[in-house]
Amino acid sequence: TQNSITNLANVQNITATGTISAGTLSGSLSTSAQNSITNLANISTITATTANLTTANITNLTGLTNLSITGTAQVGTLSATAVNSTSGTFSNITVTGNIVGGTISATLNAGTQATITNLANVQNITATGTISAGTLSGSLSTGAQNSITNLANISTITATTANITTANITNLTGLTNISITGTISAGTVSATNVTGTGGTFDNITVTGNIVGGTISATLNAGTQNSITNLANVQNITATGTISAGTLSGSLSTSAQNSITNLANISTITATTANLTTANITNLTGLTNLSITGTAQVGTLNATAVNSTSGTFSNITVTGNIVGGTISATLNAGTQATITNLANIQNITATGTISAGTLSGSLSTGAQNSITNLANISTITATTANLTTANITNLTGLTNLSITG
Repeated sequence: TQNSITNLANVQNITATGTISAGTLSGSLSTSAQNSITNLANISTITATTANLTTANITNLTGLTNLSITGTAQVGTLSATAVNSTSGTFSNITVTGNIVGGTISATLNAGTQATITNLANVQNITATGTISAGTLSGSLSTGAQNSITNLANISTITATTANITTANITNLTGLTNISITGTISAGTVSATNVTGTGGTFDNITVTGNIVGGTISATLNAGTQNSITNLANVQNITATGTISAGTLSGSLSTSAQNSITNLANISTITATTANLTTANITNLTGLTNLSITGTAQVGTLNATAVNSTSGTFSNITVTGNIVGGTISATLNAGTQATITNLANIQNITATGTISAGTLSGSLSTGAQNSITNLANISTITATTANLTTANITNLTGLTNLSITG
């Protein structure tokens, strides 16, 4: 009979001390019945508008639309499309999309930090450690500015005006303008142009030109040797020595009077040089030299010497000596090289003249001084007046007239 019952639609109350088994139970459980439920393990689906659970050990909430928990929810893994919460504590959160929050306070691991490429919409960042970035764009607060003690690793600073009291700067590459009212202490300053009214530098290296109203300094030897032109320099003041290949200009009277030595000067070009006393070792290239006093020289080399008088220890002439009167003693070697005296008008000799042939007329005094013609082989004369003659051969004589 029990097995044939298929419908209890009109039954209002059923009291059972045992177990009610049914495919579907539809209705409201009394409070005491609800409180007696200790296990819903085999229930696959619960449909409820609101479920108030004091303590629940739930392993699957698949299909749950809304869940409100006033206490604490302890879950192994919470997987959701969106989580809206005012507070909570999670051991691990994995989000494949975006995390949106008013304030997120946490420590990002190294891998997560490395993937951050943009914080454009972040308004405030508070960090107790170090912020490292390729580019930081924004305005630093006064407190933050005052706490900056080192900009060593910053490659570029862009600012309209930078007011710096004390700066230890190692690189100013790309700086457009800098105005400093105090003192710059720097290891190396590299710039295209430096304009200043004053300053002290240990070393300045300039690859271009140095232009200044007055440059007062000591040039090292290498720099001095590289100077090739001072054409536009108006005044040079030197307490030491000026050495130059060519000095062109007018020396002041005091400078002229202070010259005591021109030993190493190779060339002097002057219209007139008035010298009281000069110790000159080389006059190579001198055009005209006029000396009213006495010139004492070791050796005088010249193409031509025109002088009215003078005393020389030695004269060496590779060309010709031309003079009105030359009075001197020729040494033996020089006498031996004379082959022609054709243009000489008068020869005065106190010794002996020896010649292969003497052609000319002997003066009366010279004729009277002849005492011996022993070695003469031939005398040709139109008339020979002989007072006493010891003649051994008159061969070829045409006419002989003897008065005695």
